[in-house]
Amino acid sequence: MSRPVSLRAKGRILRDSVATLGVGGTLRRILVYYLTYRPGEDRSFDRRHGTDTSGLLMPPDWSFEDESLRDQAVGYVPSPARVTRAMLGALDVALEPFSFVDVGCGKGRVLLVAAELPFRQVVGVEASPALAIVARDNLQRARNLRVRCRDLRVDIGDAMTWPLPAGDLILHLYHPFGPDVLTGFLARVDDSLAREPRRLRLLYLRERPEISEVFAATSWLRRLRAVRCVDPLYSWAVFGAGDS
Repeated sequence: MSRPVSLRAKGRILRDSVATLGVGGTLRRILVYYLTYRPGEDRSFDRRHGTDTSGLLMPPDWSFEDESLRDQAVGYVPSPARVTRAMLGALDVALEPFSFVDVGCGKGRVLLVAAELPFRQVVGVEASPALAIVARDNLQRARNLRVRCRDLRVDIGDAMTWPLPAGDLILHLYHPFGPDVLTGFLARVDDSLAREPRRLRLLYLRERPEISEVFAATSWLRRLRAVRCVDPLYSWAVFGAGDS
């Protein structure tokens, strides 16, 4: 655990910063530091709902039933509820026939937000048993939510082998893995749609350039909407398939 910085040390840092960057440069960097949103440190959702969805966690700190999944995983950081609600609000379909699946659900915050809408079911898929246990606990303990979908669950599994639900489907991905794994996952989804034609919406948060290349090469998916934010961490897109 890091030691707190003394007032004297803070004064020395300030003095050295002014000497190096000038007064204006120092003030600009102070403003950037204190105005920057840090999602891993934002516990407002947990304070409101009595949950444990905050924190920044990296794959080396997780347990996996299949250790080969560790190299595929991307670090956990919670999605702000406001961002999730904006993405869900952009959907162009009536939600009742759809199953909502959060691929790489982490501690389950997105599931709790999705449960406020009338989906047929809300499911989280998580490869780390430790994170899945936390997510399941959060589904049980959450309060002050206007829950409209009562069929909620978290499954422990690998997205590459976990069976997709039947019926219309909404997939949510907050950059859970790299482009190679995403390519394989989308091929699985395509195969599933070929076996059982149905409607699909895919919500992707934090679409980086290498991820955009994967989607550009996936001809059966249509980009329905793209939103760019000043913080690229919260740029997102909606894709669709299966509409007649």
